[in-house]
Parts: sequence; structure tokens; C-alpha cells
Amino acid sequence: MRAPFATDGEPAKRVLIADSDDCARAGLRSALEQGGFTVCAEAVDMTSAVEAASRELPDACLLDIGLSGDGLVAAAEIDARLQSTPIMMLTDRAEPAELLRALRAGALGYLWKGMDAARLPHAVAGMLAGEGAIPRLLVSRIIHELRGRTRAVAVDGGSAVELTQREWQILEQMCDGATTDEMAHVLGISPVTVRRHISRVLRKLGVRERADAVRIAERT
Repeated sequence: MRAPFATDGEPAKRVLIADSDDCARAGLRSALEQGGFTVCAEAVDMTSAVEAASRELPDACLLDIGLSGDGLVAAAEIDARLQSTPIMMLTDRAEPAELLRALRAGALGYLWKGMDAARLPHAVAGMLAGEGAIPRLLVSRIIHELRGRTRAVAVDGGSAVELTQREWQILEQMCDGATTDEMAHVLGISPVTVRRHISRVLRKLGVRERADAVRIAERT
């Protein structure tokens, strides 16, 4: 079976991956190669990432934002040297300010390090087509920080309820299928606090189940 992003008659797109964790790099390599991409170089820190990018001239770069030496600095340096090469940051944190710094450094956006490996080739293909990638949770947080207000959600019957910024974050995580523990990790709060927020969201939306809350959110 041909890899989904392999192109007949054309060489595979070449990707540089930079992550200080050996297991993480191995997982990225496997996912990309199964998707039809070639990993032209691996880097373990900022210096080796910049050197590899300059040497290999990859079609795209995936850089861990927590890369030893500073992933954002590496992104800025690579962007300065290879201005036509798209860069995507890898992260396990939901930090709008960090995302904005990454965009200013030249990155097209963020990918969750814990994302389904099968989605990675699609994300890289989109990046090569000029598409950005920002997790919905971060989009919501950035919008709320810029607006400085709550967000209205239309519920059954045509009425609307106001969700706080945190409650909307929880609802976004529900839409992404995150578990309580995963929400706690991403948002930096305890599972007990997550459950409290979930209860408030369900109560405000007038539903009993998470699936019903997701249904309401997806039509908003």
C-alpha cells in the first residue's frame, strides 16, 4: 500500500525533526515515514537543529518548543536562513503567549506532541501547502484574551448562555475528545478542578452528558 502523501514520479518531501527526547524523535520519524515523507535529519538541541537545517535544506521543519537550547530561538534562526521553509513547533503546553512568540519567530503554528500519530502527515502536508496549525484550545484562549470577555453559546430552545474563558477551554477539550486527566495536563489544573468545571458547563448548557455538550458546541 502506497503511503498517503507519497507522490508518484516525484521525490518524497524531506522533513527535519528536532526534539531532545529520543523516543519522541523515533515516534515522529515513524509517523512521517509511514505518511510518505523522508526524515532528512534529526537534531537534539538548538545548535544541531540550525546546523542541520542549513546543511540539509529540508522542505519542512518540526521543532520541539522545549528543545534544549531553546526551540523558539532555533525557529527564528532557521527562518532567517531558510525563509521559504515552513516551520511548525511541537508542544505539550497550552500557552497563548508562547504561541504568539513562535509565530513571531517564523513558525506557522503549533502541533500537540500527544496528537494521534496518523494525523501528523496530514498536518505536515498542510504546512507544505501554506496552511497554519493552531489547536482549537489555543485559538479560543487567544480570542478571549484579545476580547477580554466571556463567550455566548446557543443552547437548545434558541436561548444563549455565557461561558467563562476557562469553561470554554473545558468545552473545547471535550470536543477534542480529551479525558479528564488530559484536560488537567493541558490546562495545568487538577483533575478535581476539571471535573468541577465540567459539571458547571453541563449545568449551564442544560445537559447531563459530555456528548450532548459537544453537540451544542459543534453547532455554535
